[in-house]
Amino acid sequence: MPVATQDIGTDLLRTLVFVVEERSYTKAALRLGLSQPTVSAHIKRLQDQLGYEVFDKSVPGVKLTAKGEFVLARARQMLALHEQMLHGEESGGAEGPLIRVGVPDELLSIAPIMAAIRRDDPAVNFRIERNTSAQLRERFYAWEIDVCVTLDRNEQIEDAYIHGTDSLVWTGPASGNTPGSPLNIVAPPSRCFSYEIMLETLQAHRANYRLVVQAGTMNGAVNGAAVGLGYLALPRSVVPPALAEVRHEAALPQIKKPFFWGVYVNRGTGRGAWSSAAERFGNFLALGMGHREPLAASGGRR
Repeated sequence: MPVATQDIGTDLLRTLVFVVEERSYTKAALRLGLSQPTVSAHIKRLQDQLGYEVFDKSVPGVKLTAKGEFVLARARQMLALHEQMLHGEESGGAEGPLIRVGVPDELLSIAPIMAAIRRDDPAVNFRIERNTSAQLRERFYAWEIDVCVTLDRNEQIEDAYIHGTDSLVWTGPASGNTPGSPLNIVAPPSRCFSYEIMLETLQAHRANYRLVVQAGTMNGAVNGAAVGLGYLALPRSVVPPALAEVRHEAALPQIKKPFFWGVYVNRGTGRGAWSSAAERFGNFLALGMGHREPLAASGGRR
């Protein structure tokens, strides 16, 4: 192969990262929105520019050569730096490391987590994004989010730093002043994971209910339920003090099927302070989701 004489594009580096993560050219193509031949062409062009092989062709499957491992680590660093440049962000220095956090709406407050981390490292800064689990996962794999939580009906544990199960429960005012009949229901924004499951459960049991509030934010839904406007379904692990789990309302159908949560942490950019804070954030999030086992997690993307 010729000696490398030109710049290597981020598209080639991103293709390499995705092929390794998916352990498949075909799956990487699906994530990238490219054809499988295009992905193969990217890898060939990358190797041509480097002047050496990154994959070991003597073994089946996708296995990196020693030089390939080196290239992968540098590719991840370069993609992370590229993302920071696009957003005008610094990963460290005088302004401190920036942790980009993605959470679903059901996680009402992560301020205590940020406060706990900043008590140990006052230089750490945060940028918070709230979105659907599918979009958060997509941005995580594009290295646009450092730490995120996802909620899913089906277990998604690949690359999860920590994962577990929880269930949705009906909540009402902590004071115990519950609404009457028909069941008054407060709904979160329609994009919320809990919204679809809540309505499906009510309709499947032919419950006598009415939707009295369609809130614009999850905090708005919680406030509405807290003052007695109606019942609200929330993950058991994140029920706030203003609300209490409703256990003795016979007309409320139980939401029986558990759901799966996962905490995802991008750890492989080589930024010491960033990596440590990102892992701590992941640990705190797991505790908030009810994880009570020792947090000796080995997942996350290196």
